[in-house]
Amino acid sequence: MPGDPTSSGYLDPLRLAFRDQVGAVMEKAIFPSFFHGKCQDPVTGVNPSGCPNPDCPVICGTPGSMVHYYSRLRYIAYNTTWHLMHDLARPGTPTFNEIQSNVEAIRNGAQRRRLSLDPRGSSPLKPLSSPGVSGGLVSRAISTRDNYVKESLTRIFQDIRPNLEKVCGGVGDGTTNGLPYCSWEQAMKEYILTFP
Repeated sequence: MPGDPTSSGYLDPLRLAFRDQVGAVMEKAIFPSFFHGKCQDPVTGVNPSGCPNPDCPVICGTPGSMVHYYSRLRYIAYNTTWHLMHDLARPGTPTFNEIQSNVEAIRNGAQRRRLSLDPRGSSPLKPLSSPGVSGGLVSRAISTRDNYVKESLTRIFQDIRPNLEKVCGGVGDGTTNGLPYCSWEQAMKEYILTFP
């Protein structure tokens, strides 16, 4: 149908919300939680000897410290990614509700098209006035149909973490050299070291 999102478009609300929030969320997770400030002596403002060091064993916010603790940085980034996706895709959130609306709109449009293409020209559904059809039964059927999309999306989004672990080739437990397919270690270390 014209105007309907493509199948990948159903998830645009999640992709866009993630894109809009990930920078601030990632910065907060990386710097106040593990890395912090400079290695300078707070009284003198002088860097310790050997600083800046491209591989600094002191936990601080210098590029050398981030390179030295890259496996920890990778874990923080991974864990923050899945937590943000989980938070955005929980039932009842604006993002979840928008995805649900997208899917329901397509689903309802497909059902209307299927009924309009019925060669007999009639709907397989009985009208409400048919003998033997109670209003309660129809109400339960509509409620079940309305919950189908929500329940299906809930099950799909519950698999964010296992799917992310599978794609990244490991588990996000902070293991050194874990998540080998989501590392980009060499390129990231080179990029980190471009900062002062």
